[in-house]
Amino acid sequence: MNNTFECPSCASIVGLPNQVIFNCVCPKCGANLRLRKGRAYRAEEIADNDIYCIVLLFAQIARANPEFFAEFDKFVGDYINRFNLTKSQFLDITKVYQDEKKKFFHEKTKYVVYNLHEGIDLYYKAKPMKEQEAFEDSLFQLFYKMATIGGGPNEEQMKILDMYKLTFGLTDERIANVITEFKKEEKVTREINYKDVFAKIRSELSNMYMTSKDLINNLVVAFERPYLIKNDLNAPKNIITIFTNESELLLELVNVISSMMTEELVIKAGVSRFDCAQYSKDENYVEFANNFIHLLNDQEEVIVIENFKALSSKNTAFLVDLLKNNFTYVDTNDGRAKISCNNKYFVFISMGEPRDFGAIVGDSVFSKIGDVIEVKDFSDEEITRMVANYTNYFVVSCRSELELSLYYDEGLIDFLKQFYSKNIGMRSIKYYIEQNIHKPLVDYKLKMQPTNEQQLTLVVVENEVAVYDEKNVIKLSKFAQKKTNETLEEVKAELNSIIGLNEVKEYVLKLEDNVVARKMREEAGFKNSSISMNMIFTGNPGTGKTTIARIVAEYLKALGVLEKGQLVEVTRGDLVGEHVGETAAKTTAKISSALGGVLFIDEAYSLSRDKNDTFGLEAIDTLVKMMEDNKDNLVVILAGYKAEMEHFLKSNSGLKSRFPNFVEFADYTPKEMYLIADEIAKKNDYIIDNSCIEPLITYFESKNIKGRNDNGNGRLVRNVVEKAIVNQSNRIVNANDGDLQVLKLVDFELKKKRNSI
Repeated sequence: MNNTFECPSCASIVGLPNQVIFNCVCPKCGANLRLRKGRAYRAEEIADNDIYCIVLLFAQIARANPEFFAEFDKFVGDYINRFNLTKSQFLDITKVYQDEKKKFFHEKTKYVVYNLHEGIDLYYKAKPMKEQEAFEDSLFQLFYKMATIGGGPNEEQMKILDMYKLTFGLTDERIANVITEFKKEEKVTREINYKDVFAKIRSELSNMYMTSKDLINNLVVAFERPYLIKNDLNAPKNIITIFTNESELLLELVNVISSMMTEELVIKAGVSRFDCAQYSKDENYVEFANNFIHLLNDQEEVIVIENFKALSSKNTAFLVDLLKNNFTYVDTNDGRAKISCNNKYFVFISMGEPRDFGAIVGDSVFSKIGDVIEVKDFSDEEITRMVANYTNYFVVSCRSELELSLYYDEGLIDFLKQFYSKNIGMRSIKYYIEQNIHKPLVDYKLKMQPTNEQQLTLVVVENEVAVYDEKNVIKLSKFAQKKTNETLEEVKAELNSIIGLNEVKEYVLKLEDNVVARKMREEAGFKNSSISMNMIFTGNPGTGKTTIARIVAEYLKALGVLEKGQLVEVTRGDLVGEHVGETAAKTTAKISSALGGVLFIDEAYSLSRDKNDTFGLEAIDTLVKMMEDNKDNLVVILAGYKAEMEHFLKSNSGLKSRFPNFVEFADYTPKEMYLIADEIAKKNDYIIDNSCIEPLITYFESKNIKGRNDNGNGRLVRNVVEKAIVNQSNRIVNANDGDLQVLKLVDFELKKKRNSI
């Protein structure tokens, strides 16, 4: 049945369904409306359907128990505050609550329960069923809690609880689980002495871990803090940021603390991990948002967020908005849905420093962080503990996977400690064990066929790891597979196949000498200073700078200098934002995506147009800082004209010292340009006729302008060949003239082009 209503936004008279509450849009002005009792309101003035119905039921329960009115009043106020209602919506709901004076159980109550059910079904239409069921259970628990205040539920309260169970189809098993959880929470509220619980956790952790007591205390304080201050139930319970190179150790400590809190009934469940490295592109936004929302709705109360810097700018904006406001909105098929922090712990574990994190999230979020924990250098005892823990894990894994009765001598821990790196932490130990112990052990198992009853012990002999089998000591290096680095040879072959650029190729090949020399010094026991491999490529466009940058990335990966070896090519537009606060996030996201490889910034001088280019200067500052923080796993190559690049290095005092390697790309000679043309033709299955050689060289010589050449001689060659291919096709089709493969002099139109010079 339709009725006419006056739109409060445009005053138009529109025909819309008449229901207690109905979300709709004015067909005239497009305003979002909600209808109630024969009148249309702006959506921001009236609460959603499910909130309205919940409050109506609460009001009826409160009226039925006047002796507990004050407790009900507080309960209702706290609950509707969780929805972050506007002032207008809050006043509207309060008025509904105050005006409700009817008897507790009557026909209208039945209608409200049905309407609540419809509203929830609509809201959760595009969401997993388990989310809807969890919400339904939580509402029943709220009703049950209110009904049991003062010793209930009484007969009338049981009627409404039964009606709710029937309408929502709650099984006896679900009801039993809800009531059990409720009683568990009530027990926690009544009996837990949080001070004693966290003192116990602090004591047990200190006995379990041979690590800094300050670190343990700081972590426990971070988890205890929310229980000393009152917090909005929609807000994070606490935001904890941990800056460390030893993410695995800190994750282990967070897991242990969470497990202890769960055992002591402080929280319902422990830790969920969220790796931001999987969402480094804006195209992953929908997947990212959905997965993060599931974490917010899951039972686990601690969300550990790893690799935050790798998050794309759009995904970062989602998370920042959520933490800043305690909620955010996401678009669904049914409109915009409101997502809250749900009183979870947000634990960020990352490398770097607090100011890096602050630059990404902004002051509004940074000011809400409850605890900032910086884990600096570890003591010798702490490193010993970490190495021993991982060695134990490794040995136990080998017993299971390789079916070996494997043990280790205590001297192995001291031997492995020498490979610990302050810059990358335990990853250096794990890499050594994988390459020099695990892989040889696999070959030992295959070739020696030891039985599971034969006890094997890892020992250190003559500064090498060996296996003692109760009779013989066999060095594992005997079983290390000697392989040539095929990838390295392939990269070298590709580099040597490039036409021209002899000085550039010589520079790149010398990088291997540097890496080998450093390894020799390490093996000899000498110290090695960190040498920057960041480079500046100068020269005209079309001289192969991007191609060489890609080869450098692959080459350094093959040498073991870089972890991944990818090339991330960017320009000013990829780094510099258009609004305040956007640049740092964009720059950080792009640099993070290049970690383990090479970041190639073309026309880098455009980042700093002048001293008033604040956004560009912000991008440069962020670049310099992240280069320093990731100097062992990132190479940055800047490219551009020589004069402009020299001027650019003066825009930031930290730039010049970080780019000690200048590589100049000379223009190709006319003969080299012909060879490039010949190569392009062959790759496309064409042959350049011999009669074209001298004319082409002469033509390229006429185009080879000294100094700046904005046309780009490499690109010029490609354009000439592609034009010749088009002309050859026209010639063959129209005149039925010649071989399908051969490009003739007439196809290049060189006379016509030379006359136009």
